[in-house]
Amino acid sequence: MLETNAIEDMRSEEASGWSLSVLRQILKRAKLWYRFSDEYTTLRNRKPPVGRALTPEEQERLFGLARTRPTWLYAYVATTLSFYCGLRACEIKVLTSRVTTGLSIAYPSTLVFNPYGFVFDSCNFTAESGATGVALARQWVEAGDGGSATAGWAVGKMIVRNSTLGAHLAGASPWSSMGARTTTPKDPAGTTPVVLYTSDDYFPAGVGPAPAEPFLGEYRNSGAGAHQ
Repeated sequence: MLETNAIEDMRSEEASGWSLSVLRQILKRAKLWYRFSDEYTTLRNRKPPVGRALTPEEQERLFGLARTRPTWLYAYVATTLSFYCGLRACEIKVLTSRVTTGLSIAYPSTLVFNPYGFVFDSCNFTAESGATGVALARQWVEAGDGGSATAGWAVGKMIVRNSTLGAHLAGASPWSSMGARTTTPKDPAGTTPVVLYTSDDYFPAGVGPAPAEPFLGEYRNSGAGAHQ
């Protein structure tokens, strides 16, 4: 028979249903269930419906609400990063209706102390006919960066991994220096645009993290435009 404390713990429908199911099996095995079967009615299944993707309107409403709730801060930041910065299993196609060469696909402007950046995972990089010399990214320095409290801190971080890169990409030099920054804490008097591949390209010797933090990188890509 059921223990008294077990009966007292049956405060939810789920617990009650489980306990009654066990009791029914015991009575059936003892060939006594027939005495109760006519009086037994199963509880209504209250399990939630199968999940579905949010509509654009629901996403906008959820994000707007999350921004106003301090206790939702970490969940809001993680969701925003996943929604806007993480591209997985999709096609990244370069269109040539305006320009055919010298394009950049992404323009990350991540601040140096931000551990996150753009991530392209398991994507297929394609292009319309005629596209050549396309860069994966150009590190973007905001126009107002020079007068802000974080002046000079925008470095731009991006990783492309497990993806297929077409021949339109500049394989050996996939990261553009066009219009990039010239000065860094490592070289405050610099005049030549510099690509910041790692933190060692930004910080003076002995100042940055050890080992160096990658800012730009490829990992296990394939295709004619793959570098690594």
